[in-house]
Parts: sequence; C-alpha cells; structure tokens
Amino acid sequence: MSRIVGTETEYGIATPELPEYSPIISSTHAVVAYAAMHTGARSRWDFAEEHPLRDSRGFDLKRYQTVPVVDPNAIGVANVVTANGARFYVDHAHPEYSAPECTNAWEATLYDAAGDATLLQAAAAVAGLSAQGKSV
Repeated sequence: MSRIVGTETEYGIATPELPEYSPIISSTHAVVAYAAMHTGARSRWDFAEEHPLRDSRGFDLKRYQTVPVVDPNAIGVANVVTANGARFYVDHAHPEYSAPECTNAWEATLYDAAGDATLLQAAAAVAGLSAQGKSV
C-alpha cells in the first residue's frame, strides 16, 4: 500500500529593528522578495475551494452568514510555488513552507530541509532590499 507524506513548517518572524512592522507585513515582505528573486512574480492562489470552518468529516461550523472574500492583493496574501513544487506563503501572521507530497520519508526530509533554505533566501532578499533602501 502506497502512502503519501508531506511536511508543512510554520516559521516565526520578528523585525525588532522595525517595530512598526507587524508580523503580517514582515511575512509578506519575505514571500514577495523570494518570489521576485526566483520567479519575478507572485503566484495567485485560488481560495474558492478553501473552507477553513469545515472539518475533515465535512461538518461546517457556519459561524458566519457569508464567506469573506479574499483579496489576492491584500497584505498577508502572498504565495509562491517554488521550483521544487512546494508552496511558500503567508499563513495568518507567519511564513509557511508546504512541501510537495512524497512517497517516502527520505524525500520528505529533503523537501523539508529545502524549506529552511527557502526561508533563509527570503530573509537574505529582504535584508538586501532593506540595505539598498528599497521597499518590497
């Protein structure tokens, strides 16, 4: 029987030298800077099939009368699909790396380590822009 495995890593973020930046702004800068460095453009994620109030059984909490519409250009809505097929994005108020699905633990470990490299590249890209006095 085949099994599919994957990892998601949530990274903490802080910008103590810029206390006016929220974690959402800092996370957005990291993802957008990484996207610009590697692809030149952000990916647009289709939120139409996302149901955050529905559990795995299909039960929907229906706390709200309407589902909020996600503006793909809003601060905090930043996504990029990396060259290895992972997704690097802002999840609430932190950067997150979601590795592609794998069929063995070794591949999952490699993709998970690639997530750390992705975050380090994003941090370096933001630092480089900040040193040049540019905004993301």
